[in-house]
Amino acid sequence: MVLYPQEKAWLSLFKLVLPFSIAPGIRCLLSNVSRVYGIRILIVAECIIIKPEFYMNNLNQSDIKSICREFFSASKGMLSWQWEDRFETALAQFDADKEERIRTILERYLKITWNSVTIKKAPDAVQDINSRFNGLMSGQILFTSDPNLDDFIFCAWWPWNGGDTISIRVAPSCKKLSDSDKADRITLFRDWFGI
Repeated sequence: MVLYPQEKAWLSLFKLVLPFSIAPGIRCLLSNVSRVYGIRILIVAECIIIKPEFYMNNLNQSDIKSICREFFSASKGMLSWQWEDRFETALAQFDADKEERIRTILERYLKITWNSVTIKKAPDAVQDINSRFNGLMSGQILFTSDPNLDDFIFCAWWPWNGGDTISIRVAPSCKKLSDSDKADRITLFRDWFGI
């Protein structure tokens, strides 16, 4: 087997090497484990090499689906979702008396917050989302999963009506997808939110 320079560099990063003979059935099983659990598995010279981290440092579709479905489920009964064409997001509005409960649920899934001050130091992908919403004003927040990944989830939090009502807009951000793939992702996303 010939290893190319990038493969040799990649192999130097592995955390665990398990040597044993690889039967065809085991190869198929390992491929499925890799996709489901987000770990890298490479078979070289009849050794299994495992790197326990997301493949290509990316949230895959099942991870995004899990976050969206869990958030939707946790907020069920408190939020009613609809599709907003203007920003291509799932939109929910609620009274300010639910603010603490909704924010607690939201922070469970989107752990990074940006406000009108901190947004200036945000990564480019977050800056792009901020621009899409015409910038954050005082009191508005942008929640994200890890924006350093190619795919992540964001939520724009907008108080309005004198602070009596809050709107949240949730959507995936997919940096490296083609326009048609993004359209497919939006269709799936809408399905996960039941809209």
